[in-house]
Amino acid sequence: MKFKDKKIDLWSTMSKCFNFSADPNKKYPLFVILGPSGSGKTTVMREIGLPELVSFTTREMRKGEINGVDYHFLTKEDVEIRKENNLLAEWNEYANHTYGITKEELSNRVSEGPSYWIAEIHGFRKMKEIYPYTIGIYIYTNQEQSLHQLKQRGETKETIEIRTKENEEVSTWMDECDYIVYNHHNHLNNAVELIKHIITAKS
Repeated sequence: MKFKDKKIDLWSTMSKCFNFSADPNKKYPLFVILGPSGSGKTTVMREIGLPELVSFTTREMRKGEINGVDYHFLTKEDVEIRKENNLLAEWNEYANHTYGITKEELSNRVSEGPSYWIAEIHGFRKMKEIYPYTIGIYIYTNQEQSLHQLKQRGETKETIEIRTKENEEVSTWMDECDYIVYNHHNHLNNAVELIKHIITAKS
C-alpha cells in the first residue's frame, strides 16, 4: 500500500492483524494519537487494544478510578521531586493540577512492545524530542461529525462551543503528524484496520 502525502483514506480495505513478542534489543514505537474532540480517538484505540501509556496526575482519585490504570496518582510533592531529578518525560498544568508522563512509564511501555498515548501537540513535540521512535497519527473527522459525537456524549452547550472553537486550532496540528487518517462518517472498523496496518508496518 502506498501512503500519499501522509494521508490515508479510510475507504481502503485492510485486514492484517498484528501480534508482537517483546524483543529486549529492539526499540518499539510510541504512537501518539492526536485529533479534534469527537473524532473517535479513544474509541478507535481501545478497539485496537494496544497498551496505553498511563499519565500521572496530582488531582484526587475519583470514584471508580484505579491507580495505575486510569492514572498514576501522585502528590504535588512527588511531582516536584521528579522534576528536580529529571524523571518526567512530559508534563503540563491544567485546572491547578499537573498531568504528564514519567520517564519510567515511557521506558517500561516501549521496552515491551508498541504502545500509544493520546495527547495534544505540545506533548507530541516533547515526546519526539526525548524518544525518536515516536510516531504521530492524526485522526480527522469533519465538523458535523465531531459536533454529533460531542452531543452523543451528553456535553453541555457551553462545552460544545468551547470544544468547537478549540478544534479550529487542533486542525493546524495535522502537518506535524506522520499520518493523517480520515474518519469518514465515523466508520470505526475502517479506522481500526488502517491504524492496525500502520502499527504493523512501523513495528
